[in-house]
Amino acid sequence: MEAYFLMPVPMRADQARQVPIPLYLERHNVRPAKVTRNGRELWYSSPIREGDKTPSFKVDTVKNLWYDHGMARGGNVIDLVVEMCRVSVKEALAILESGFAGTVPAATRSLLENRGAPAGEKEKDQDRSFVLLKASEVEHPALNKYLFARCIDKPLVRRWLQEIRFRPPGKLKQFFAVGFVCGQGYDARSAVFKGFVGKGKDITTINFADKGTVAVFEGPYDFLSWLAMRGLVEPDCGVVILHAVSLKARALKAITEHGFGRVMLYLDRDAAGREATAYFRSELGNRNVVDASDTYHDFKDINEWWVALGSEAAVTKGNKPGS
Repeated sequence: MEAYFLMPVPMRADQARQVPIPLYLERHNVRPAKVTRNGRELWYSSPIREGDKTPSFKVDTVKNLWYDHGMARGGNVIDLVVEMCRVSVKEALAILESGFAGTVPAATRSLLENRGAPAGEKEKDQDRSFVLLKASEVEHPALNKYLFARCIDKPLVRRWLQEIRFRPPGKLKQFFAVGFVCGQGYDARSAVFKGFVGKGKDITTINFADKGTVAVFEGPYDFLSWLAMRGLVEPDCGVVILHAVSLKARALKAITEHGFGRVMLYLDRDAAGREATAYFRSELGNRNVVDASDTYHDFKDINEWWVALGSEAAVTKGNKPGS
C-alpha cells in the first residue's frame, strides 16, 4: 500500500504518538459512551471488534493510551491505527501524517468540551477543517489504482467522483484523494486516507423527484457498488447517502418530509450499521422498510462483497440487489 503525498515528509513515530486518540476516533465518527475520572478516561464500544454492547474500550487521555478489555490488548495511537485499518506500522504513520499533519494537542481539550454534543450536530472548530484547494477529473494513477481495487468502473468515476487537492489548516503541504461531493465539501478517500475535506458535512440526497422508493447507504462506495451491480450510472430511485451513521436523524427527516413509500436499507453489517437499521425500522415502521443487507450477509458492506465477488461473477450469479 502506498502513501500518496505531494511532498512526502514522513511523520516520525514520536510525533505520531502525540496525536490524541480521542481526536482520531472522533474523525472516524467513534464517540465515547461514557466518561469517568473527571474526563481522564473515555469508554467506547470497541472500534476494533464487533459486538461490544457494554463499552469496554478505554482511552486514558492523560497517557494517550488505549486498552480493549475484551481483547486484553492495548497500546498507543499507532497501534490503534494498525488495528482499525489493518495496515503496517509504516502505513499507519502515513495515515496519521495524512490526517493529522502538525501538532494538535489543543484539539483534545476541544473534543472533551464537546463530547456531549448531539450526534449529527454541525462540527465545531471549523478552523481545523481540511482546506480544499482544487477539484478536477480523476487522473492520478495511484487514485485510479485505488478505484480499480474497489471495483468502481470509469463511467461511475467520471460521473460521481473527483480528484481533490487539499491541505491541513495552517500548513503548506498538499495531499490528494478521491472525493465525492458531500455538503459543502467532499467525502475523501485514498488507500491511506479517509476523512472529510471542506466544511458543512451533510447527507447526500439524489433523485428526489421519485416518491416511490429510496435506497439508503452509509458511504459513497456502497452507493457506487450498488449502481455497478445493477448496470447503472444514474440511480432509478431516490438515494440517501449518510456519510456517517451519526447523520441518520437528518436522513430520517429528509425521507419522511419527501414522503417515500418504501425504504431500502443497504447499511453495514457491523454494530453501528445494525443500530442504524433498527433506528430506521423503528422510526419509519417495519412495513415501509426493507433491510437489504442479506445480499452481502457474509461481508461488512456492499463494496466489500462486490470486490470479493468481482463484477463479472456478480452479474453471472444474478446477485443484483434491486431497488
